[in-house]
Amino acid sequence: MGAGHGEAEAALDAADGGPAAVQSETLTPSKQVRANMAQVPRAEYGDRLPNGLTPERAAPLLVAVMDGLQYQWLLDPDSVDMPGAFRDFLTLLGEG
Repeated sequence: MGAGHGEAEAALDAADGGPAAVQSETLTPSKQVRANMAQVPRAEYGDRLPNGLTPERAAPLLVAVMDGLQYQWLLDPDSVDMPGAFRDFLTLLGEG
């Protein structure tokens, strides 16, 4: 995946319900977050990532990484580059 700064920012926006978010009245909050996160790899790869995962299968992993990064940041904000670490994870997802 071209893990540029834009993809990480779009993922952060999507997770927060920002401009990249998928809006649906019928989704629970956790399903809404996963649906939003699925848009990040879908925008880059379509319906299948190079490693074979679908965006829907990758979405919970993206959420888990973001949760873990946020937790680390809360414990020690100066030691965590959240956007950089998330971009690195997107790169790993895109490797086939």
